[in-house]
Amino acid sequence: AVASLDPYADFDVVYPELGMSWNSAHKGNIGAFRILRERHPHVHLSFSLGGWTKSRYFSGCAADDAKRAKLVRSAVAFTRAHDFDGIDVDWEYPVCCGESDPPNQVRDDDWENYVLLLRELRAALDAASPSKHMELTIAMGMNPGVSGAAPRTELGAILDAVNLMTYDYNGAWLPFTAHNAPLYSDPAGVAAGGHP
Repeated sequence: AVASLDPYADFDVVYPELGMSWNSAHKGNIGAFRILRERHPHVHLSFSLGGWTKSRYFSGCAADDAKRAKLVRSAVAFTRAHDFDGIDVDWEYPVCCGESDPPNQVRDDDWENYVLLLRELRAALDAASPSKHMELTIAMGMNPGVSGAAPRTELGAILDAVNLMTYDYNGAWLPFTAHNAPLYSDPAGVAAGGHP
């Protein structure tokens, strides 16, 4: 089931500087964003599902009709219960890699199953909110090793946006210093073994 990883921080902590009290309708980090949205109605509040350390079971879930349906129901219920404007799915990564301790499940048909999951999420969000469009986005790694096989046309037909993860090209795991999110390829970094 979809749930907050830190319910106290998300829903209970009080920020007096925002006018919150223990009796406030909006509390916690999510309450702070709701206050921001009330003051600035163009701001949209979505939650992220998955992430680097929470993508382990996406592959098996997306491949199974019953598990996929349960995830969709749970995600839409969480969206409605907490008045979110949408969902961002952060599966790191279909078909390959991601967290290694413990390792993510991966399957050769992850992209196909991801598209099924996203189509079902889109349909369920539309059915749950016929008068207000609920956003559906994904976070996608930009390294060709993790996104090269992505079915971009199909994703584009389903999603409102793709949040490009243009970082972690280089980092503390390398034996040299290089930009974490380089705008351009650094020939010296590539020569030393970094990403182009």
